[in-house]
Amino acid sequence: MATIVSPPHFSPVEDAENIKKACQGFGTDEKAIISILGHRNLFQRKLIRQAYQEIYHEDLIHQLKSELSGDFEKAICLWVLDPPERDALLANLALQKPVPDCKTLRTSRRKGMATIVSPPHFSPVEDAENIKKACQGFGTDEKAIISILGHRNLFQRKLIRQAYQEIYHEDLIHQLKSELSGDFEISWRNIWYLQRAICLWVLDPPERDALLANLALQKPVPDCKVLVEIACMRSPEDLLATRRAYRCLYKRSLEEDLASRTTGDIRKLLVATASAYKYDGEEIDETLAHSEAAILHDEILGKAVDHEETIRVISTRSGVQLCAIFNRYKDIYGRSITKVNQKNMDIKLCYN
Repeated sequence: MATIVSPPHFSPVEDAENIKKACQGFGTDEKAIISILGHRNLFQRKLIRQAYQEIYHEDLIHQLKSELSGDFEKAICLWVLDPPERDALLANLALQKPVPDCKTLRTSRRKGMATIVSPPHFSPVEDAENIKKACQGFGTDEKAIISILGHRNLFQRKLIRQAYQEIYHEDLIHQLKSELSGDFEISWRNIWYLQRAICLWVLDPPERDALLANLALQKPVPDCKVLVEIACMRSPEDLLATRRAYRCLYKRSLEEDLASRTTGDIRKLLVATASAYKYDGEEIDETLAHSEAAILHDEILGKAVDHEETIRVISTRSGVQLCAIFNRYKDIYGRSITKVNQKNMDIKLCYN
C-alpha cells in the first residue's frame, strides 16, 4: 500500500535498455533492477515490458526469471505482471500444490479475477428446477450443479436461491449441504472442499463473510487472519452488511462473539474495527499522519502496557489515511512499522 513516486521524466525504452544492461555480464545487478521497477507504477511497468519485447524480441518476465532466483525472482516477476496475469499465476500455483491453497484462491473473489459469462436467456425458475433434478435419484449430479451455478453472476445466483425457496419451500444452501456429502468416488477432503466452495459461491457476500467469521471463531484457537481480513479489508457498507447478516444467521452480534472468543489486545482491535463505520474517501491529512506516526512510534517502542492509541488509530482511520501514517512512519524512522519490535506487541498491524 506504499505510494509509488515515479521519476518526472520517464522513458520505457531507456528503462528497458538499463534492465538489459543489469542482466548482462558476470552476475545480475539486482539493485539496478529494483531501482527501476520499484519506482514505476503499474502503467509504466506495462510500457517497459512492451518496450523490452519490441527491442529484444523477448518477454521481460522470461528474462527476469532466467536471471533471478528464489523469493526475489518471484517478487519481481509478480510486480511486473498485470494484475489479471498475476492473479492467474497465483491461482495456478495454489492449484499445483499437493493440497490446493484455498486461502489464495479465496482472495481472488474480491479482486474480480474471474469473468462470469452468463447465458443469454436466463430463467431462475428453470435453474432452480434443474438443480432440484440434479439432487434427485441415486447420487447427485455435481457436474450439472456446477454447470448452472458456475455460469451465473451474483445477482442471478440470488434469484435462483429465491426461486428455489418459493418453489420447494427449502433453502438452496441447506439442500446443497445435504446432497454434496455422499459421493464415495472422491475423497472426503475433496467432498468437503466441493461442498464448501459451492455453498460459499451461492451465498451473498455479506452472508459469506458472516459464515467465514463464525467458522473462524468456532476453532479452538480463533483464526485471526480471517477475522482481520473481514474487519479491515471490507468497505464500511460491506462490513455493516456482514454484521447484519451475522446477527440474522446466528441471533447474536459479531461484536459479541469476537469479545467472547478472543482475548487481550486482539480482542480490543477486532471489536473496535468491526464496530466502526470508517470514512472511506480519498482525502489525506498529512499533518495528522505525521502526529499519529509519532504516537505509534512512542507507544510501540515505549513498550506500553496496552496499545490503546494503536488500536484507536487502526480502528478509526480510513485505509488511505493509514497508508499515509505508515508511509510517514517509515520516512521518519527508517523502518516499516510492521517490523518494529513486534515481539513487544500482542497484536500485528493488519495493514502493510
